[in-house]
Amino acid sequence: MSFLRKICACDFLILLIILQSTVILSAFTTFIRCEPKAENQSLELWLDATIPCLLIKYNVPGAAVAIIKDNELIFSKGWGVKRIGERSQVNEQTLFPAASLTKPVFAYGALVLVRDGRLDLDRSLSEYLDEPYVQGDDRLQKITARMVLSHTTGFPNWRPGRWTGSPKPLKIQFEPGTEFRYSGEGYNYLKLVVENITGQQLDIYMKDAVLDPLSMHDSYFVWDEALESVIAIPHNRSGQAVDRWQWRPEKPEAAVTLFTTILDYARFMSAMLATKCAFNSESNGQNGKRVYQDIIEAVLNVKLND
Repeated sequence: MSFLRKICACDFLILLIILQSTVILSAFTTFIRCEPKAENQSLELWLDATIPCLLIKYNVPGAAVAIIKDNELIFSKGWGVKRIGERSQVNEQTLFPAASLTKPVFAYGALVLVRDGRLDLDRSLSEYLDEPYVQGDDRLQKITARMVLSHTTGFPNWRPGRWTGSPKPLKIQFEPGTEFRYSGEGYNYLKLVVENITGQQLDIYMKDAVLDPLSMHDSYFVWDEALESVIAIPHNRSGQAVDRWQWRPEKPEAAVTLFTTILDYARFMSAMLATKCAFNSESNGQNGKRVYQDIIEAVLNVKLND
């Protein structure tokens, strides 16, 4: 019994030390103060001091930042590592899983079809497909591309069981077009329509219609083993790398599967901010600014100032 008491006492002491260390570390990260930019300090010097500080404060292995001014990229750089415990540094060529930042890029690709008259924003998406996306609900006929792009389809973000490997049937949760609810399912519904219209798998269409025209040559919609050496591994809130199956998709999805670099995504953002955007205006006789505004106004139901 004396021996057991010594073991228990020892274990308790170890546990106490661990708990104390955890509390101290938590307090340390909580009270880390990353200095604001001084008036005469250059942006680059401030970022070189602040980004590493923020990485430590929030337990993030690495990050990349791009800054766009007047539609032009003026700064880009990476800090930290691609995977915790390794030395491979994040830089401008590091590939990141874009996750939901895939959606704006796909939306651009869908609007290219709108521009070319191949996709109607207000036509029922079910009319473009042979099989219904949802079974046994007539409200599906009301869902349009406009509703998908504005997250008003009535779909949840994902169908139950989507991330467990045992997906259950998708259900419409409210009258389409009446409420906002963020939905990845809606984007994947529109993806099927885009593939049916173009006769191409999404990754091929997006490369031809968006990635190549915008010089996003280091961006991909499906995983390739050749990307292994340049990918920044996703980490959870505890700073641990997540399982590979979560970020190595075999099929392209409109909502989540883009892999891109900070430079490529900056090119996309610059195109969106630019006056002429990236829409070719020669074929319709309008200036690029008007074409861009017409498309955005059509989707968002708002009037942009000239």
